[in-house]
Amino acid sequence: MRPASPAGRVLQFGGPGPVHTLGRFIDLNLMRLLLVILTGLLFAMPAWSYPAYVGAVQDTAGVLSPGQIAGLQRALRELEQDLQVRGTVLALPAQGTWDLPGYGERTLAEWQAQGVMGERSFLLLLVPEQHRMALVFDDALQQTLDPWTLRQLTARVALECEQGHLYLATDSLLTHLRQAPELRKQSAPEGESRWVWIIAGMLILILTSFRGIRKWQAAQLRPAWS
Repeated sequence: MRPASPAGRVLQFGGPGPVHTLGRFIDLNLMRLLLVILTGLLFAMPAWSYPAYVGAVQDTAGVLSPGQIAGLQRALRELEQDLQVRGTVLALPAQGTWDLPGYGERTLAEWQAQGVMGERSFLLLLVPEQHRMALVFDDALQQTLDPWTLRQLTARVALECEQGHLYLATDSLLTHLRQAPELRKQSAPEGESRWVWIIAGMLILILTSFRGIRKWQAAQLRPAWS
C-alpha cells in the first residue's frame, strides 16, 4: 500500500504563518492610525462659536459710533416696551464666505435657549466689510408678520447694507417694524381695551346713578295718598 499523503501538511501550508501574521499586524495598526488621524481632524475642524449676549447692539466690527449705538439701543428698548418685540443688532468682522443666515438662526436659537431672548425676537447680522446682512425672525414673529411685510423689511435692509449705510439700515428696520399693522393690532388692544372698559364702566355707573336719582325724585313728588 502507498503511504497516505500528508494532506494535513498541504492544507496547513496556507494557514497562519509568519507572512500572514505580519500582514494582519500591519492591517490592524494601519486602521488604528487612520482612526487617530480622523479623530484629530474632527477635533481640529472649526466649530460654530456663538457670541455671548452682552446687549441689544453688539458692534464687534467697530463701525458704529457711540452716539449711534446709544440711539439704536434706545429705539430697540422702545420697540420692546411698545410692541413686545425684542431685537438685537450684531455687527461682525469679515469671516469669509460662510452661511450668514444659518449662523444667525443658530445664534438666535442659542440665545433663546439661554433665556436672554424671548419670543417675538429678531436678530440683524451685519458684515460691513463684505456689505452682507442677514435678518432672522423667530417662529413667533414670523407667524405674526405678513409674508409681504417680511420680504419688504429684508429688501429695505439689504439695499441699505449694499450701499454701506449700516446705521440707516438698522434705523429703517426699527421704523418699519413700529409701523407694521400686524404688530400694532396685537399690542394696541391690551392697552387701549383697558381704557375702553374703564370708560364703559364709568358710563354705566353714571347712567345707573342718573336713573336712580330720577326714581327717587319721582317718589318724592308722588302724593302721599296715592
